Amino acid sequence: MPPPQRAAVPFFRERIRELTYMISSWAILSSNAGVSRSVSTVIGFLMTERLIGFQEAYDLVKKARPAAQPNEGFRRQLIAYEEAVRHSVDARPKILPVHKLHAPWTLWFDRKMPNRSYGENLKKLGTFDSIEGLWE
Repeated sequence: MPPPQRAAVPFFRERIRELTYMISSWAILSSNAGVSRSVSTVIGFLMTERLIGFQEAYDLVKKARPAAQPNEGFRRQLIAYEEAVRHSVDARPKILPVHKLHAPWTLWFDRKMPNRSYGENLKKLGTFDSIEGLWE
């Protein structure tokens, strides 16, 4: 984490880029006790990726790791970072590639209702043109 005299926003942006790249495969993030430093990095990551505020990100982490307790300095820096995320259109890292499909796919649900034709039973669930689009 950045010392108090170092700007939090550039520091968090760089850590978020690194974490985003690692998570594209799989990552474990830890620090000495896993209570403050690594927790603060994950909170910053969630703020950036989900475009949520500090408190919401902290609550998510606290639910998964009850021992989570960023120190006061990290909290202040994350709150400063929250403002940067809120006011920056490029706060979100653009590192992960989009995996385009050769052609769009459409998912259909067959309701299998009696006395209806096959076409009448189909319900369109959605269309996507990338692997990531399936999860949106």
